[in-house]
Formats: sequence, C-alpha cells, structure tokens
Amino acid sequence: IYSTGLFQYVNYELVPKTNDPSQVVLHWKLAEKKMAWLGFRFGVGNEQDDAKGNITTFDFTAEGGHRNIAGTARSISLQVVPSLHYGRETPNSPRKLLNPRNQYSFTFVEPWVLNTRTPGVFKISLTDESPPITNLPATSLETSFNISHVFENYWSYTAGISFQKVDLQENTDISSVNLSELTNLIAG
Repeated sequence: IYSTGLFQYVNYELVPKTNDPSQVVLHWKLAEKKMAWLGFRFGVGNEQDDAKGNITTFDFTAEGGHRNIAGTARSISLQVVPSLHYGRETPNSPRKLLNPRNQYSFTFVEPWVLNTRTPGVFKISLTDESPPITNLPATSLETSFNISHVFENYWSYTAGISFQKVDLQENTDISSVNLSELTNLIAG
C-alpha cells in the first residue's frame, strides 16, 4: 500500500478477537496524502569542463502535480527548472547574471499497465542551453517510457525506451564562439 505513493502514513496492528483469542482482526491506519501538490526547491550545481573550467549554477525548481487522478492512482506532474549563473558568457565579455539553462518536464504515471501492479512512467523534457554551459545554443528534446514490476519473491524487471534529439539553434553568431575551444572538444 505504501509503495503506491498515495499515503503519508501506513500502519497496521493485529487485535485478538475478544470472544475467540485464536483469531485476530487486522486494523489498518492510513493517512492519505493531498492529491494536488506544489513544491519549490533551490540547489547549487557545478559543471566541470576542460575547455571552460568550473561553472557553478543556481537552480530553482518549481513543480506541481496531481497524484490520484479520478481515484485511479494515475498521476501527472510538471516541473520547471531555470538555472542562473553569474559570470561571463564568453571569455572576454563582462560578468553578468545569465540564464544559461531552462528545463521543462512533464511526467505521467500509469500504475496499472496490463491490469497488473506494473507502473508505467512516460516523461517528456525540453531543455534550452546556451553559453557558458554549452559552446553553441542548443535545444534538447527527450522522451522516455519505462515500466517496472516487482514479483512476490523480490525479483523484478524493468524495461524502457527513450529518444533524444538535440538541435543547435540557427542564426547563431559563430564569431562569438571560441574556435580553439570547439576544436579541442572535437579533437578530444
């Protein structure tokens, strides 16, 4: 029951029957989580790159969702993560507050694939990146579908399929790219 993600508290106790102590009654105590939720987080990330050095980003996450759509235990969630960086976009530019990465994700969970307790998770993410995180501005689209089933004897199987497409943004001013860095990345 707890693994459904619908409850914040699950407990049970065996209570002997008063008229027959050889039999017991199972009493469950449950506290259901709120169906709709909203959350915020802050994190610090550090990316090491041979050509660019260490880049520290400050990530702000806003997410929300619903964990029990129409009482079916299906869930959806949406997540937005902008990353901020105080530094230089190119080696000779002045320091300023930059927004080099934005990520948007949508997740749908179907808990009963093939009418079994086999959760299927579909996720789609769109990420926009620009210098100094990447050498050229790029947009990445990722999708995946994963299923996982745990058997009673603790065996499990997991299967998935995923797709990723990365597009370099057109109309990029190639003169702003440090060509020696790009050559080192290609050669390395």
